[in-house]
Amino acid sequence: MNIKQVVSGFLMVILSIFLILLVLCTSVVFNIKSQSIIKAMDEVNYIENADSKAKEVLKNYLPEEKVEQLLKRVSAGSIIQEIVLGLDNNTVEKIASEKEQEIKKEIVNILDEDVDENSKQLFAQTVSSEYIKALLPTFELNTISKINAKYSEKLVLALIIVFILCIGILFFLYKGRKTFKWGIIALYNGIIFSTIVLFLLNEFNNIAIGNKNTTALILQLLKQIKIDIIIEIVIITIIAILFNYIAYFRKRNKKKNKF
Repeated sequence: MNIKQVVSGFLMVILSIFLILLVLCTSVVFNIKSQSIIKAMDEVNYIENADSKAKEVLKNYLPEEKVEQLLKRVSAGSIIQEIVLGLDNNTVEKIASEKEQEIKKEIVNILDEDVDENSKQLFAQTVSSEYIKALLPTFELNTISKINAKYSEKLVLALIIVFILCIGILFFLYKGRKTFKWGIIALYNGIIFSTIVLFLLNEFNNIAIGNKNTTALILQLLKQIKIDIIIEIVIITIIAILFNYIAYFRKRNKKKNKF
């Protein structure tokens, strides 16, 4: 085995790893964006369910007529979407705090006038905080937002570099007749290992995190990630089929040239 074959075998291993990373990381990165989360929420009726749960929380603190009065002034759907949109610019905590203060003011406004002002403020603060918690797991969302802000751009840049390297390695392996097979093997490795990961992700189908509404949302996001992985596996499979056809015609032309 000459040096070129050794280098090609090494590049095959690198390309296999890069393809798996590309498939998995792009699928995750695209689905932790606000629009993907809102899409997942729509699929599982998250907003409607959260609104119902938050309404029940309010009923623990306020008479039903006061609850109805408050809900005419606030929109659960609008609050949820605005907080989730804060994921993209790391303002989840800020927006959640602003919304909590807005709800607090509305609660103070609907309380009876004969109630002491300090008592109103303390009560309204407690209720508004519990209301926001019922709508969204803001602490967890804020944690994701901070991680996203810190690493998202770096990760996207890294994925772009990996993608360019994959193309470069494939082109290098494509050019040589004896190195061509390593490119095909790498593509099949990417398909096989990505498929294995896809099946492993199915093990999380029965997870329970937080309440039922939060669990449904996480499972929907997981479903979206799996769909993206399948799409990328199909793309790699198409490239592998093209490489096989090229290899077949190369071999056929080589035999013809011998005659």
